[in-house]
Amino acid sequence: TSASQLTAHHLFTAAGATLPLTAAIVRTAWELLDLVPADPEFQHDNAPNDDHILARALTDSTITSSYARIVIDSPPSLDRLLRNALTAAQWALIPFVPHPLSGEGVRQLARLFFRIAMTTNAELRLLGLLPVQLDSRIIQHRRVQEQVVGQFGLARLLGGIRTDIKLAEAFAAGRPIRYYAPRSRGNEDYQTAFANVLARLAIAN
Repeated sequence: TSASQLTAHHLFTAAGATLPLTAAIVRTAWELLDLVPADPEFQHDNAPNDDHILARALTDSTITSSYARIVIDSPPSLDRLLRNALTAAQWALIPFVPHPLSGEGVRQLARLFFRIAMTTNAELRLLGLLPVQLDSRIIQHRRVQEQVVGQFGLARLLGGIRTDIKLAEAFAAGRPIRYYAPRSRGNEDYQTAFANVLARLAIAN
C-alpha cells in the first residue's frame, strides 16, 4: 500500500476514531469485489485494548447496505487483532497447513475461538477447517489431518487445497486463481471448498 492509502489497520490507531472504515475501501477490477487493504508494517502490540473496534466499524450503514458478505482475513497471531476479527464475525473458517506446528496452532486458535464465543460474541460459529498446501502423499500431512478430524470431527473439514504452483503464480500476478488458471487443481480445490462453504451457510440460514 502507498503511504497515503488508508488501511484496515487505521482503525487501531489514534486517527481511527475519526476515519470510518469506508474511507479505506478500494474498488477492484473484479465485479462485486471491493477490498480494504492491510498495513504490513503495523505493529500489532500497538492495538488498543478493545475487542470491539472492528465490530463497531462494520455497523456503518454504508457498509451494511452495500455488501452481502464481508470476509475478514486475519493473521494467525493470537493477539488483539484476531480477537477483534472473531468478535466482529458471524462465522470462522480456519485454514491450516497440515504439519505439527500448525496442528498446535489450530488447537490454540480453537481455545481462543470458544473463549470469544462465550464472552464477546455469542453469535460466533465455526464454519469449518480447511487444510492448505496439502500433499496426501506425505505421511505427516495425513497424520496431522487425522488429528484435526479427531478433535473437531470429519464434518468440520472443508475438503483440502492441494499444493499447486499456479496458486503462487496467481498471487504474484494479482489475479484470482479462477481467472488466472481456471483448469488448475488449485482452482478446482477452491471451487469445491467454497461450494461446501455456501452449502453450509444455506443450511444454517
